[in-house]
Amino acid sequence: MSTFSSAQATKSSFSRKFWRQQHGSLYPADPPLSLQTAQNDALAIPDEVRELLPSSHLSVTEFVCALLPEQHDVISVEKPSAWFSKDSPSTGICCSTSLILSTFVAFIKRNTQGGLLALDLTRQFYAALKEDQLRGVTTGIGRAKRIEDHGKTPSVNGNTANAALAADAVTRKNAQLRLQLFSTAGFSGASLLDLKGAGIAGDSTLSLNDYGLVFVEKTVMLGRVSCRDILQNRRQNARHASQTTTTNIAAISYIGLQVYQHSHGRRFHNIPDATSRFLTQQFAFLPSMAFLRRLPSPIVTRGDILELPQDDQKLFDYFDQKDTQAKLNKVMALSRKKNPIPTL
Repeated sequence: MSTFSSAQATKSSFSRKFWRQQHGSLYPADPPLSLQTAQNDALAIPDEVRELLPSSHLSVTEFVCALLPEQHDVISVEKPSAWFSKDSPSTGICCSTSLILSTFVAFIKRNTQGGLLALDLTRQFYAALKEDQLRGVTTGIGRAKRIEDHGKTPSVNGNTANAALAADAVTRKNAQLRLQLFSTAGFSGASLLDLKGAGIAGDSTLSLNDYGLVFVEKTVMLGRVSCRDILQNRRQNARHASQTTTTNIAAISYIGLQVYQHSHGRRFHNIPDATSRFLTQQFAFLPSMAFLRRLPSPIVTRGDILELPQDDQKLFDYFDQKDTQAKLNKVMALSRKKNPIPTL
């Protein structure tokens, strides 16, 4: 038939889908044998291309070598992103061609185990990458040492060490200033030593929701810590960082607290006179000099009322005396001066 002859004439462009669309009603199944032969001839590999494929005349190794660039025994890729030395970078990845080709040949010949062989080939590549990473050139210590010490606490050096030393120096200076201010105001003996550290030392840390006695607007009040800033530098435009705990009152610049006013006996109310008109609680952002003493005992809470333990009540009674409050007013006045103690 003319249809068959035309299909044979254009066997290189034969389309099974097109043939079924044209002759589906006549031949619902596959095309006749003559057309199948034409199709196979169209899909056959040309002789000039067949010579380049692996066969009995051309091994798989020679076939892969023919695809690689000439005069290259290794596969090399440089990694400039991992280069930190001023010298020229060395070869980043270096894998033996014979090793890769031997695995590739086994992968081709034993295609029934292709999954395991592909996994083995991937492992070899990653092993070569890891070995090269350990030999990477960096400034300072080698990359292998950096990988081994990963996760360990790094030693403090350089700018970090300088910042730590500066912070310690500022903390010592603030502790000395706090001691001299309270001493100048008239405190002495055990009360002076207690005010120097504010009851914060060793295991007695100051943390969020801790209670302490504070001096607010010429009045001794009870305060609950809500936020703090660690002092970095007392100079102008100094940087601060919010912290949740501290072991030294001299390392604090300001403390954010909710304040409670004394009502009677051992009871304190959460709505002081300053905000009673609005029926709201009062919060204050005070300098560390206004924080007098941390209260170690737990506070009993009954609704809006806080009740101090008996021992803490004695501390409050001492600070609530008129002569003690006069000394505290003098301390606050001295601390606001630009140079409160000329000798410092």
